[in-house]
Amino acid sequence: MEQDKMREDFEAWHRDRYPAVDVRRQNLLGTYTLLIVEQRWECWQASRAAMVVELPEWFDRFDSGDRTYWVEDVEKAINAAGIRTK
Repeated sequence: MEQDKMREDFEAWHRDRYPAVDVRRQNLLGTYTLLIVEQRWECWQASRAAMVVELPEWFDRFDSGDRTYWVEDVEKAINAAGIRTK
């Protein structure tokens, strides 16, 4: 996940969960002005870094060099990593 998208997701979650807490960042350092928000951000990043999905075996359906996966196998791999799918 891109860093900007991850930060957007974190800040949206934080605003929803803790609406009274300021999530502004300091301009020079890029850290959050409140220590508790910075600590939560560090935890958020660590939780995302720990998510790893081992993809199933792929095949090349048309011998074109493209990787192809069975959808069911990919869903199983994602679920096995503890990540929900829609």
